[in-house]
This record gives sequence, C-alpha cells and structure tokens, in this order.
Amino acid sequence: MGLFNFIKSIFLRLPRPVRKKEAKKVKLIINPLAGEGKVKKAVRQIRKSLHRYAPHFKVDIFFSRKMGDLSVTAKESVDEGYEIVIAAGGDGAINEVVQGLANTPIVLGIIPLGTANVFAEEIEIPKDIDQACKILASGEVRRVDLGKAGEHYFLWMASMGTDAQLAKDLTSEVRERLGVFAYFWFAVNRLNKIKFSQIKFNLEGREIKERAFITVIGNAASYDGDLKIRSLESIDDGYLDVCLYTKPTVLGVIRGILRFLGKRYTYYKDVKYWGVKHYRVKKILIESEPPVWVQTDGEVIGETPVEFTIVPQALSIILPRRPKEKVNAECGLRIAECGMKI
Repeated sequence: MGLFNFIKSIFLRLPRPVRKKEAKKVKLIINPLAGEGKVKKAVRQIRKSLHRYAPHFKVDIFFSRKMGDLSVTAKESVDEGYEIVIAAGGDGAINEVVQGLANTPIVLGIIPLGTANVFAEEIEIPKDIDQACKILASGEVRRVDLGKAGEHYFLWMASMGTDAQLAKDLTSEVRERLGVFAYFWFAVNRLNKIKFSQIKFNLEGREIKERAFITVIGNAASYDGDLKIRSLESIDDGYLDVCLYTKPTVLGVIRGILRFLGKRYTYYKDVKYWGVKHYRVKKILIESEPPVWVQTDGEVIGETPVEFTIVPQALSIILPRRPKEKVNAECGLRIAECGMKI
C-alpha cells in the first residue's frame, strides 16, 4: 500500500498536457469613421491583443462602407458559421450590429472605438483596446433582453424629446469634427429651447398623461423606484424602465456639465434632479403632442407615436466577469422575488 501511494504521488506531480481551446470563428466588424480616424492603428492593436489573449480566435475583418453595412454583415455571419461577431465602434455601430444578431445564437463582443461609447462605459468595458480584448477572451457570455421600438431593436436605451432632437441635429460630420465635445456644445446652446410635449400612454388598461421634455425607455440603463441606477442588473429582467423627465433644474444642469467635464457621459445618473417619474413595463405605446423625434442607442429612427416592447433573452453578449459574491446575491434576490410572486 505504501508503494502504491508513492507511485501515485509521483504521477500527480507530473506536468499535465495543456488542453488547447477549440478554434472559434470570429468576425470583427469595424466602422472606419470610429475613433476619429485612427482605425489603422486600432486594427493593429486589436490583432496584437487578440493574438495575445485569445489565440484560438480565427478572426476575419470587415470594414463598413455605408449606413446599413454593419447590420447586413452581422446577419450574414449567421449563415457563414461565425460564433462571435465583434463590433468595433461607438454606440451607433453596436446598435447596427445588434439589428443583425437579434434572436440568433451568435455572441456579440464589443471594442469601444467611437466618439460616443456610453453603452461600453455603462457595462464597464474600457476604451483601452488591450483591456477590451482581454474581456473578449475572459469575460462571461450572458443572454440578455433587447428593447424594440417599432421594428428597431435597441440594447441600451431609447428616448424621445429634447435629447433625440439633439441626436438628430448632430450630423456624423459634426461629431467627427468636434468629437464628444459636440454633444456638450449643442446641449448648452439649446438649454433655453427646451420643448415640452404632452405624453400619453396606456399602462395596464389605465390611460396616463404626463408633461415631459425627455422620455427614456431603458433596457440596460434604468432606474428603480428610488431612482437609483440598476444598470446591468436590469438587462435581463424582462422589463423596460420608462422614465419621464418632467422638470429641468439648475442643479441638474450644473451636475450634468460637471459629469461631462469629468468625462462621465452618463447624464441620466442624476435623474433625481430632473423631476423623473418611473414606470416598469413589458409593452407600451407612446403618443405625444406635438410629435417628437425618437432615438435608439444614439440613432434617430423616426417620430412618435411608437410602440416599445421587451424581447426577453434575445441576444448573447460578452460582458466583464462578475464577482461570485455579486452573482450569488443576484440569484438570491431573484429567488426571493419569485417567492413573493407566488
């Protein structure tokens, strides 16, 4: 018996063969206008970092040439057998890719390169290319909800009113020339031109009328009843968060400007200073008088009226890995919620 244990201990000390990861077919879709014209340098860095962190990725690169290319290419990836599609660009590029990947098994990865990268900031994917690629290799794949405005999907948030008007006025040329400063400049110049609309919608058979200058429909950017950000914890909860901004305040404007100057472009996190009213829904038809512009993830798609719906578990996405304690806490909360419903 002693000899057996001795041989066993020697065997356990022997180096074990490293198991190679299976090759994954990956398509990298890039918006050439992203990153203020520094795409060539970015592509070299992406190649280098992916080779370092994910040598099992077999990467094909596609550059968009015109509006709509990204969604078409993403959709074609399904038939071409790709397992992962990486969107390298800003919020608009990610939104386009989502249109092609919605309700498919393909996994979305994100490398923030654009002028506006609010969603990447929201889910804590850094603008540093090397670190973003590291997340692509080591992050967790989650199946998340998508919002839908008419026939247009959105991953992060949709809105209507003053900020959608701002998105419409900001042409791609202006954004390219002024960068993220363009949003700040346009917003400040329109403070005295804020327009209110009479918002009307049906909530569980009850007609509600409110006066608002911005209406936000959040999927990943949302608020609970106490107006605290829940963010990623709400991206797979099966609900949309409807928030009506009813009262702009001087303090709210000042805090928004300070957030901007501090390079935190998540203005909605100061919602308590804007007289926000909050509703949670699965489906909602919103009308307004007068009609106002509607944007999804930063891209203007039309005017009100618009019907918004939640599409549960519609997209797989690579997100930064969460600490085990947080995952366990979320699971416990959901079990408790289920118990309450029963």
